[in-house]
Amino acid sequence: MLGYIETLVNDIKPSDEYKYHTFDESKRKTTSTEQNYRSEKARKECIRLKGWQCNICGFDFEKTYGALGKEFIEVHHITPIGELSSAEDYAGTDPQKDLIPVCSNCHSIIHRRKNPYLPEEIKAQLDRK
Repeated sequence: MLGYIETLVNDIKPSDEYKYHTFDESKRKTTSTEQNYRSEKARKECIRLKGWQCNICGFDFEKTYGALGKEFIEVHHITPIGELSSAEDYAGTDPQKDLIPVCSNCHSIIHRRKNPYLPEEIKAQLDRK
């Protein structure tokens, strides 16, 4: 058995190895989607109220990346925008209660499941450490 494995390994040419480690990502498809409009004014007001650092973990892009990270942060809808905007009593997005500035990592973790985690759930995970 060991001899068979050695033969397989030794018979691989560099071009063969390369061939088996590439993946075709050139295929294209056309899609049509409907998206909710996100208000830039609401985003700016959220950041004005809550700051440029992640409100979950405290990450500050400017402190880490210098000028490149200045005034960079993602803004997350605590209640998914589709749910929020389709509620009967929807009167608009409230930047104070509906939005939160988050870093890219926390934002990705929030959306790790179909029903997004609440910011408090992610913060609780960080507090456990």
